[in-house]
Amino acid sequence: MKLEDWMREHRAEFDAAEAPEGLWNNLKEAVPQAPKRKAYWAWSAAAVLLIASGLWLTRSSTDVKLDSESQLPESFLAQEDVYQQDLQMIESQIDMQEVAANPDYDWVFEELEELDRINRQYRSDIDNLVPQEELLKVLIDYYEKRLRLLRRLQMELERNQKLTENENINL
Repeated sequence: MKLEDWMREHRAEFDAAEAPEGLWNNLKEAVPQAPKRKAYWAWSAAAVLLIASGLWLTRSSTDVKLDSESQLPESFLAQEDVYQQDLQMIESQIDMQEVAANPDYDWVFEELEELDRINRQYRSDIDNLVPQEELLKVLIDYYEKRLRLLRRLQMELERNQKLTENENINL
């Protein structure tokens, strides 16, 4: 007879049977208990170590961010100074407050703001595994676009001034 057949025949006996009293207690005493470890010290030490390393990494990455400009080559920094001088010269020739008050030139300030946003993003990526050649191209492109935009604004202002002068002469 198979075990399954025997179990089916004696099912009623199994259902009526109860474990002897104290069986579970006897089993619990028979099985040796593993010593309880005080893991909370290990967890506390791990938490302190994790917090300390996080603070150290944050501090060191901030130091790198502040010093990331020094990762740029000297040749670019010299070229950047020339670009900044050119920009200052053009901006000194334009009354930027008057232009900003004229809604016809809002597009210029929107473009300048977008260029500045892109420049800030790339400068924040200086030490983030961006290939230096690509980064330098983008940073130089920023200055060239900004110069072209200001020169275009300057030419448009001069053109509008000449048109205004010609209108006054023709009247």
